[in-house]
Amino acid sequence: MHEKWTVEILGSVSGGEERYSPEEIHMLLAQDRTPLRHGEQFTGRPVTKLHVGEYDIVKLRPEAYRNNTASIVAVARQALERERSYRVHHPDKTWFVIHVESDASPVIGNVCPLLTPLHTILTVPSSQQTDVDGAVDLLLRICRLYLQTSKANHIRLDEGLSNFGITQDRQLYYLDDDVYPWDECVTFAHMLGVYFRSLSWMTPQAAGRFGAELRRLILDVYPNGHYIYVLSGQLGDVFIPAEDRLQAFNAFKEAFDRRKSERRSVGDGEGKIFAVLADIHANLPALESVLSFLDREHITQGIVLGDVVGYGPHPAECIERLQATGFSTLKGNHDNLAAEGVVPDGTGVTSHAKWALEWTLQHLSPTHKRWLAGLPPMLEGDGWFAVHGAPVDPTFMHAYVYHMTYEANLDLLERRKLSLCFHGHTHLALVYARKRGTPDKCYSDNEYKLSDYHHALVCPGSVGQTREGKVAARFATYEPATKMLRMHSVSYDVERTVADMTSYRFPTTLVERLRRGH
Repeated sequence: MHEKWTVEILGSVSGGEERYSPEEIHMLLAQDRTPLRHGEQFTGRPVTKLHVGEYDIVKLRPEAYRNNTASIVAVARQALERERSYRVHHPDKTWFVIHVESDASPVIGNVCPLLTPLHTILTVPSSQQTDVDGAVDLLLRICRLYLQTSKANHIRLDEGLSNFGITQDRQLYYLDDDVYPWDECVTFAHMLGVYFRSLSWMTPQAAGRFGAELRRLILDVYPNGHYIYVLSGQLGDVFIPAEDRLQAFNAFKEAFDRRKSERRSVGDGEGKIFAVLADIHANLPALESVLSFLDREHITQGIVLGDVVGYGPHPAECIERLQATGFSTLKGNHDNLAAEGVVPDGTGVTSHAKWALEWTLQHLSPTHKRWLAGLPPMLEGDGWFAVHGAPVDPTFMHAYVYHMTYEANLDLLERRKLSLCFHGHTHLALVYARKRGTPDKCYSDNEYKLSDYHHALVCPGSVGQTREGKVAARFATYEPATKMLRMHSVSYDVERTVADMTSYRFPTTLVERLRRGH
C-alpha cells in the first residue's frame, strides 16, 4: 500500500488483551503478498489478499466492502461479534480496519497466528501418511467441531479441509471468515465424498473405523439420530469413481449406517399384509375406526408415516394408542415441531397450524415429547421404504409429492434402484407410478398390483384430516408377497372430534375443515 494509512484495532475473538498492535500489522503488511492457489498451502478467493509472516498471517478482503466509513466499520464489528459467539476461531484472531488518507474506502482485515491447514496434512499420498489412525482422529475432530457448531449456532462451517487448521500443540480451529445457513447435513454428506475421493491413504479398515466413530459422534451431539438418516440418504448419491476409493467408501457406509440390521420386521418373513397409515393429526375417533377395521381383518402389523399430532385435539391419546399397537411410526413435520417444543416464525407454518402446535405443546407430557423426538424420519422394509414427506427431501419430512414434483421423486427411486416408496404429508390417497415405455401417471384407484410398475410413490391418504372432500379416515393395506395395494376408507364419529375441538376453542377454520373433509 503506497498511500498513508492507519490501522484501527477492533478487538480479538477472545475479547481479552490484544495480542496485535497496529505497528505489528504494519510490519506484516510490508511482507510480499502471498498468492492463493488450489492445492497449495493457502487457498481461497483470488481477490483475497494474504500477507504471511513467520508466525502470523494477515487477510484483507477489499472487494467485499465498498461503502462509507461508518458502514464498513460496522460490518467489521458485526463479523467480530459473530466470531466471538461462534467460538470456533483462534482466540487471538483480531479484526481491524485500515483507514486510507485519500478518499478510498477503508479496508477490513484480520490477523491471526499462522496455523497449519489440514489439507496439507490429510491429502498427502498414501506412501507419505505414516499415522493413519492420527489422520482419522483429525477428521473426527473436524466433524465434532462442525456438528457442535451447527447445534449451538444453527450455522454450517465450510467443510473443506483447507478451512481448518491446527496449532503446534494440535489445537484445532476454523480458518475461514465465512459461515453459511445450516442445511441439515446435506453439504456435509457430499463433502464426505470429497474426502474419500482425495484421501488416498483411507483404507477400508480406516474407513470402517471412521464410519463407526462418526455415527457415535453424531448421536452424541444429536441424540435423536435424525442426522444418521439424513446423511445415509445423501450418501446414496455420492459419486466415487476409483475402485479402491469406492471400497473404502462402502466400508465407511456399512459401519456408519446400520439401518438394515436394525430394521423393524414389518411385512417380512411370511409376507403378511400390513397397514399403511399417515397423518393421524391427533384425531382419536378416526384412528380408533381404522384400528377396529384392522382388528376385524386380523391385520396386526403396520407403519405410520408421520404426523401423529397437530391440528387435532387428542395428541396424547393418539400417541398412547399407537404405542399399544406396536406399529412402526415415522416422524412427520408436526411431530418434529412438537418434539422440539418450538413454534416457528416465518411463512412456512400457517397461523392455524401455529395455534394448534402451541395448544399441543401444553397437552403433551415430557414422555410423549421424548417419544416423538425418538421417531425415525424414514424406514426400510423388504422391497419398500417409507418417509413422511418426499424421497428427494434430505430431511424426509417437509417436501411434498404432487403433480409438480412426482417425476423428480420417481427419478430418485430409479437412480437408487428402489421400487416402492410409501409417503404421507399430502393427505391425498394417490399413486404416482412409472412403467418403462409409458408416461409416468397419477392414479386414484382403490386397488393396485404394484408389480405392474417399475417404481411407485404411494400415499394412503390421511387418517385424521382427509382433504379429498369426504369425511372419512383413509389408509391402505399392502401385501408384500403379491405386491397388492388396497386403499381403504372408513367412517368415524367426526362430531365427537368436533365437540372436543370446540370445547378447547380450536380455530373455526380447523373445525370446519374437518367437517368438510378438505
